[in-house]
Amino acid sequence: EDIGDIAGLKASFNAFNRIVTQNLNKIYNDIKLLPNFSQYTPQQLFFLSYAQKWCRYITPNQVRVKILRGVHSPEKYRVNGALSNFADFSQAFDCPVGSAMNPGVKCEMW
Repeated sequence: EDIGDIAGLKASFNAFNRIVTQNLNKIYNDIKLLPNFSQYTPQQLFFLSYAQKWCRYITPNQVRVKILRGVHSPEKYRVNGALSNFADFSQAFDCPVGSAMNPGVKCEMW
């Protein structure tokens, strides 16, 4: 399931980025950004949106049960695992090479 997360993230980001690149001026002229979000690029907002959908509190016991019985990793690892291995994320947020969110060696699938 984690591999599916990464594949879906990559496909959706590539489609998003293609649309944004082709229509950047129109996007900035037509869309009103939420207050306090104007400093983010469209790519950064994409990744923030991706992470936001997994944002929830789960207890340590719930994490344990999820690991033992579930097919998905806990939410924190679904976000950080996928994004830390995604070069476009590291580039969008200028993460230093070797940091937690931009390891020197990434798990690349395609």
